[in-house]
Parts: sequence; structure tokens; C-alpha cells
Amino acid sequence: MKLLAPDDFIPSAWQPADPNGPIRMFNPGLALAAGTRVLAYRLVLADGRRRLAICRLDSSDRPLPGTVVPLSDLMPDAGPWQADPRLCVVGDRLFLHFNNGDRLRPNSIYLVELDPDSLMPLSPPRPLCLAGPRRAIEKNWMVFTPDGEDLLAIYSIRPHVVLRLHLAPGGPIICRPIAGSDWSVPALPAGTGEPRGGTTPVRVGDKFFSFFHMLRPSPVLPRLLHRLRHRGGRPLHRYDMGFYGFDAAPPYRPVCFTPRPVLPVPARQSGMPPLNRDAERVLYPMGALFDGQTWTVSAGMHDERSCLLAFNHVKLLDLAEPVG
Repeated sequence: MKLLAPDDFIPSAWQPADPNGPIRMFNPGLALAAGTRVLAYRLVLADGRRRLAICRLDSSDRPLPGTVVPLSDLMPDAGPWQADPRLCVVGDRLFLHFNNGDRLRPNSIYLVELDPDSLMPLSPPRPLCLAGPRRAIEKNWMVFTPDGEDLLAIYSIRPHVVLRLHLAPGGPIICRPIAGSDWSVPALPAGTGEPRGGTTPVRVGDKFFSFFHMLRPSPVLPRLLHRLRHRGGRPLHRYDMGFYGFDAAPPYRPVCFTPRPVLPVPARQSGMPPLNRDAERVLYPMGALFDGQTWTVSAGMHDERSCLLAFNHVKLLDLAEPVG
């Protein structure tokens, strides 16, 4: 695990008036575009605004000089609350999608095409609209390309629902289900929630793989103390990280799944007040690159920091179990 230094990633237009104020940089999306790694991330400074920025990384995982772009300033149509950016490369095109939090119900998910060289938006972001009923709060669609031309999205992992994005010019982007398959997971620890979207799926041979997150209850004693301290709040929980694979051909059926976390989540150590008081520990995967042997995963930690994680592919497959 490598933690990124948040001070390096603040656009010059957003340099805080109070240099001693809290800086939260987390939930970073990762992609390879125009020959370099691109990182899009969420920033929360002392003023509490939820912003998105983007940059290119050098070989030391720092922003290349002159590449940090204050994305939120360039996308005012998407509102003042912008969160959880994920990147998708389609041929020589670069797309970013993000959500506007859970203050509005239903919340919105937006897609915007970026210039792969300047990282600037090529047009205003457009909302993704599901053709049919959807849940009130959704943040974790995973947009990907099966063939380098079309855009699909994983709407949910279980059941595994795949959407096609219809990129007609102008207006909302209509998304229609094209495949769905229910599947049974290996035995999970008691109280574990459903898997939720994480990293943009990456093709490896005849399979796609993605890292996801799941909510799990915290240990009994911290959960009890939290309930006494915050009466009426949600139970204390953790965001753990897993790994799954699905067929690269329709109907894109899941084939393997890790029932246990692939990495223990370290405890919070900062003195900053948590953005989510009910989350004891958070590891939130957002982007992944694969070099044929090793995965590099970008993730948010505790809604405060960004980190890069390395995983061996064979060892991940050893942790995964086949699904029915």
C-alpha cells in the first residue's frame, strides 16, 4: 500500500486559505490514457465542498507538473456536490463518470468525455438515465467497454445486471438492460451486505475482473460503544474490498468471487472528524490497471486518503471461489 500526499494534488485555484485546515483526498479513479496514468479524485477541503480534480501521474506517483485540472469548476451543470470519479478508456477516448451524492433522491450519475491530452471536458456532463425503475440512491455503476467501441455498465453485481449506454447526441444518456443473471455467492460472514461496484472492469483473456466493496459489521465492542454514543444512528460498519470475475461474452455471467476481504483495512489514525461517523474503517476501490501479472488498484481510505495497492493476479484467483 502506498499513500498519496494530498497536498500535491490540490489545483492552484483551490489552494486553501487556511493551510492548517483538513485536506481530504480520496476515492480516486485510475486509467491509462495518452501513454500515462491518469488519476481522478475527490477533494474535500476546509470549506466542506465536494469537488473533483484530475491529473497525470509521474513515475513517483506524483502529479506531473502542469497537469492538475480543477474538474468541478469546469462542470457547474452537475451541481456543487460531485463525488467518486471513475475513468473508462474506449479506444483513444477518455470518459469519466461520477455521482452527485445522496442529498437528492434519486441521485444522479453523470458521464463526461475528457480530452485525453488536456484532461479538460469536451462537453457538459450528461446524466445516465436507466430505462425502467431504479433505486433511490446509486453511486456505483461501473462503465466499461467490451470491444473498444461500445459502452456498457454494470448496474449491480448480484444480480449481475449489464446495461448498454446509448450515446445519442445531446440530452440524457439512456441506459437499457441487455443482460442479467442471478448467482449464488459462497458462504459469507453474518451481516455482510451485497457486493457493490468498485473498479472499472478490465479484460484478462476471456474474462473481465473488477474489485468491489462490501459493508460488513464492525466487531461487537466497537459496534456497541457506537450505538451508545449515537442513539438512532446506523450500526457501525466497515467497507471491505473484494475481487470478482465475469465472462467477457454475453450474458456476462459471474464466474468467481472472493467471500472474504482481499486485504485487511488498517485503522484510522488521523485526528480529523470522520465524514461518515458510522463507518469505522473504509477501503473503497475505484480504478485498476493490469500489466499481465500484477494489479495496481487505486482506492480511498476512510474518506480521507488515497492509496495505490498492488496485488498478484494468481494469488487473487487462489482467494476467489467459483460461483453458481
